[in-house]
Amino acid sequence: KLHSRVFFGGILGVLGVCILIYPNLNNFQGFNDIKGIMVAILGTLLTAIGDASSARNASHKVNPIYANAIGFTVGSILMGVIVLFQRQKFTFPTSFSYLFMLLYLTLFASFVAWLFYLKLVEKIGGARSGYMVALFPVIGGIASVLIGDSDPSFYLFAGCFFSCIGAAIALGLRTRKQVTKLPIKRVN
Repeated sequence: KLHSRVFFGGILGVLGVCILIYPNLNNFQGFNDIKGIMVAILGTLLTAIGDASSARNASHKVNPIYANAIGFTVGSILMGVIVLFQRQKFTFPTSFSYLFMLLYLTLFASFVAWLFYLKLVEKIGGARSGYMVALFPVIGGIASVLIGDSDPSFYLFAGCFFSCIGAAIALGLRTRKQVTKLPIKRVN
């Protein structure tokens, strides 16, 4: 059964993401935007499947580095097949800055970051860690402002606020567990 705090937290999180992306939806361009929305929904679905798989792997004591390596290998092969299927021209820049950033994105921003996320799934479970994904647009929006790609706006602040509050409610951060005091007998 869906707990009410998870339901209301989820609604606030979705509202926050909708507020964040509203300025982009206001300039709707047709089929390409629909395709982008469908890819985002598919990505969310695959992330949920990944969370459930990660929780299962953690309960079966599968080494997260091993699982991560297999996942990245399968993902790379799949992307290669998609590129071949679309008959895209394959190019590979060899400048130092490109290779350095590719190495950084591959090792740290992807592999190590995902490894930490898998550990989070192992510690708090797939269901609860899924709400951390709701904070990804918040992190992206803040990073975009910090690097100068976006300007702070009402939509950014309101979207971040609702996403964070929704995640906090869904995770039960203000919920206190009731402690039951047991009678203690003294032994002489």
